[in-house]
Amino acid sequence: MNIALSPDLEQFLAETVRSGAFQSASEAVAEAVRLLKEQGSRRETLRQDIAVGVRQLNAGQFSEHNDASLDQFFAGIKAVGRSRLATNEKNRTP
Repeated sequence: MNIALSPDLEQFLAETVRSGAFQSASEAVAEAVRLLKEQGSRRETLRQDIAVGVRQLNAGQFSEHNDASLDQFFAGIKAVGRSRLATNEKNRTP
């Protein structure tokens, strides 16, 4: 497979290989394609999550908050996190 790159990308690729980050241009391009594929997967997951949120919003499944209620909400999240952390520390074997 032949791939045409802009001079800037070609230079970047050569410098990346020269730096020792990859053993060859093919290895670097393969990693770039893998990351692109991963990014596409994350983007699709995000789109699905947004669609769920929009459906919930349209169905009235949401809560409105003000500064005080948000403080309480976040305090609850912190309490749960601290409790989990304490449990994990208790269960940790030395």
